[in-house]
Amino acid sequence: MKLKKFATFLLSATFLLVPLSSSFAAEANEQSSSQKQVSIEESNSVKTFSAPSVAPKIDIPMDEIVDKKSNTIDKTKLKNELSKQSIGSNEIDAIIAKVDSINTTTLKKTNGEITPFVYTVLYNDWAPGKSPVLTYDGNWYTYAIVWLAEDNYRSTIPVTISTTTSSTINESLGFSGDINIKAKFGFQASYGASQTASKSTGVTVDAWTYWATRPYIYWNKKIYQGTWKYEYIDDAGYHLYETPNSGENRTLLTKTNDYWTRTNSAHSSTASSPIPPASMPY
Repeated sequence: MKLKKFATFLLSATFLLVPLSSSFAAEANEQSSSQKQVSIEESNSVKTFSAPSVAPKIDIPMDEIVDKKSNTIDKTKLKNELSKQSIGSNEIDAIIAKVDSINTTTLKKTNGEITPFVYTVLYNDWAPGKSPVLTYDGNWYTYAIVWLAEDNYRSTIPVTISTTTSSTINESLGFSGDINIKAKFGFQASYGASQTASKSTGVTVDAWTYWATRPYIYWNKKIYQGTWKYEYIDDAGYHLYETPNSGENRTLLTKTNDYWTRTNSAHSSTASSPIPPASMPY
C-alpha cells in the first residue's frame, strides 16, 4: 500500500510534535499511547454577547416592616423600604401584592405575642427578562502534542512499517453547568469523545520522504448565562437575591486525522529532517 492510499485509509486526528518510537510502549506487533494534548480556541470563529444583569441583593429586617399590633407586614413600611432599593415602581407594586396575599394566611398572633413568620417563598425562577441567553460561541481544536511520524527523509529506498503505532486523544463534550439551563434547552449530558491516529504495519513510505499524522477533535463551545431570582420572607425579614447561573454546551463538529509529508527533492543524505507545524490543524 503506497502512502497516498494510507492517508486515505486513515481519517482521524490529534496533534503530535516530532519524536515517536521512544514515546510508545511495545506490545507484540502493536504500540499505542494516550498522548498529552492541548485544546486551542479558533479565535476567528468566536462571537461574544452580553449576559443578563444581576441586581444587588436586598435584605429588609422584619422590625422595619412589621405591624406588631396585627402581626402582619405593613405594606406602606415595606413600600418605603423597597423604594430605597434599585427597584422599579412596577416591581415594587408586584412585591406588595405578593406580600399582601400571605398576610392573611401565614401570619398569626398568639396570646398577644408575635408568632414567628412562616418561611414563605415568593419567587424561585429565572428573573423576569433575564432568562438564559448565549454569551459565547466559538470553535476549538483538541490535538496531541507530538506527531506520529516516519522519517525516511534521507533514505534512498522505501521503508515498510514493521510495527503498528497509534496515538489517542480524548475530549469531554455535551453539557456541564447549571441544571436549570440544561433543562431549559434540553441539552445532552456530558460524554466523552476520542480519536486515534495510527501508523500501520505493512504500509510503505517512499524514499526521500518524511511522513507524519496526528489525530484531532474539532468541536464547538457555547456558553449560556441567565439570572436566577429567589425571593422569600422569614423571621428575619424580606429577602431578594439574584444570582448569575451559567452552563457550557460542547458539540462535536468533526474528529479525524491530519497528515503532513515533505519530500527531499535534492536527494541529500545530509539534509535535516523537516519539522511538522506546531500550530492547530486547518
